[in-house]
Amino acid sequence: MRILLHETHDNPYAENSPGSTLATLNVAILGQLMDIDKYYNIYPRILERAYYDFKEKKYILKLRDKTYFHNGRLADSKDLEFSLLRGFFTKRINYFKMYFGNIEGLEEIEKQNITKFKSGFVSGVKIIDNLTLSVKLKEPNPDFLYSLIEPYFSLVAMEALEENYMTWKKYPVGAGPYKIVEPGYHDGETKLIKVQKDLKTGPDEVFFYTKYDTSKECDILAFNSKRENIEKYKLFESKNSISMNVINFNFNIELRNNENFRKFINAAIDRTELIKSIVGATEAYETLPKHYWGRIEALDPYNPKLASQYYQLIPKNLREKEWNLSVYSGKKITPQKKNVAENIKLQLSRYGFKINFYPSNDKFFSEITGQQTALRLAGTLTTMNDPLIAFSAYTLDSPYKNERPLQDEKLNSLYLRAKEAASKEERVASVKILSKYFIEKTYAVPLFEIKNAIFYNNNKIKSLGAQNQAHILDVAKIEMK
Repeated sequence: MRILLHETHDNPYAENSPGSTLATLNVAILGQLMDIDKYYNIYPRILERAYYDFKEKKYILKLRDKTYFHNGRLADSKDLEFSLLRGFFTKRINYFKMYFGNIEGLEEIEKQNITKFKSGFVSGVKIIDNLTLSVKLKEPNPDFLYSLIEPYFSLVAMEALEENYMTWKKYPVGAGPYKIVEPGYHDGETKLIKVQKDLKTGPDEVFFYTKYDTSKECDILAFNSKRENIEKYKLFESKNSISMNVINFNFNIELRNNENFRKFINAAIDRTELIKSIVGATEAYETLPKHYWGRIEALDPYNPKLASQYYQLIPKNLREKEWNLSVYSGKKITPQKKNVAENIKLQLSRYGFKINFYPSNDKFFSEITGQQTALRLAGTLTTMNDPLIAFSAYTLDSPYKNERPLQDEKLNSLYLRAKEAASKEERVASVKILSKYFIEKTYAVPLFEIKNAIFYNNNKIKSLGAQNQAHILDVAKIEMK
């Protein structure tokens, strides 16, 4: 089977690969600790059991017996411990703190400046036996187990990673249903073969492409890779959105504390005009997508008259400058991202605001781009997790160092209030208050959310199967004819 992913011309399992591309490779190679069904109920996959022990106030996670990595090594609970904590024993920027920063005892890693993994060092994670461990959180989080559906946090073989625990020495080594074939990624192509012998669904071999090659006809065009002459393809559209596309601000430059600038951008952009040519896109007026709880159902902020007023309130020397817009897209900007960036440039130019845009494969502002770029256009995955994760990107602990507001104690206190809520009802109410404040301050400009549009050859494929996570194409679930 041949599958075209995002046309980034990049290694699909590299750290900076788009989230949905990386997740699609990871779910095949690393598998998932947990999965969800169409009713959003979670169930174990690589794990045999996962539950909350109300007496001990800990989560209990147990691996299936005889779980092997693709290099032939038997996995155990220490591998599970490492896989959950590896992102904390590194200086590399990553997403572990956003999801698992609530685990008890993590602060000691930073206090002691430890960058080499030590089993048993984090007090909140305890080995119970060869297959089982417990996880204790500092504050209650009823959505903790949902984080385990993300392949990013699945079981990995430590020996296949560089010393920073985030970069693969060669290619990913996990315990999923597929493994990579030598040499791994090469010239836009990555080949996988099925190794889970009892798996009845999924093709025996898969070729993933991040570069379009007209000589290699693809069976699946994933993640909105719509092309001409697709009459023979059938469209699958995800129930929920795959990502929220936003403009983030760089709070480390001259414009950082100019609220009129942020409000100008928010009021100046016509979302309806922006998404005219995008399959599966709908306008977004708040940070949380439509399928999340905690939304306040904000109204469309587009208002040309108000935008002009905000623009005139920006200091003249800042209005007359030409600013850079970073577009996260890989080495080569995709046609869709280019069209969006050009449309934003056109809409803002109507008021006299000048921007240039350039492609970037940095998920986070680098030291150089952090000094040169005012705005960043990027898509954030809208997974089935706690909506607080969407806001954690803008708090003090965020890996997005340039995109978090500076010295806003109220934002952080509202976030902590929601995070420490004792009940689901209190958590929902607190998230709504946080969301309202975030929108009032215009700390980011949501543009549109987009569903996953997958085109597949129904002469060869019977069904894509139970694809219940919008941002992931799980090849193991595909039913062949």
